[in-house]
Amino acid sequence: MTTVSLSPATRRWTIYEGATFTQQITVLTAGIGSTPVSLTGYHGILTIRDAPAGNVLLILTDTRPPGLTFGGSLGTIDIVISSTLTSQFDWKQAFFDLLITEPDGTVDVILKGNFAVTGLIS
Repeated sequence: MTTVSLSPATRRWTIYEGATFTQQITVLTAGIGSTPVSLTGYHGILTIRDAPAGNVLLILTDTRPPGLTFGGSLGTIDIVISSTLTSQFDWKQAFFDLLITEPDGTVDVILKGNFAVTGLIS
């Protein structure tokens, strides 16, 4: 599990070809005594590109499973890429950002980073 404030966090994750990729992040208020941000009514999009501002390889949303699932008052976001999708990846590295849209329309970048894709040993 990754914990982030509303300032973008940076992560490097590994995806194994043919395996389901899952990560859960928790969005917290900034400062001492951070508490989960209620994500009720929020929406999100995670865009994966071949380079920063490059070609789009994959888009995950909370409206098209698998993808993003918001945990409401728990402040969590589950990120899932199915094994069917990861088995089709023909790239070895990619860059991503995760944007969330608040109920009032405000858009925040909360996570960015890159993926390394590796084959399975078995």
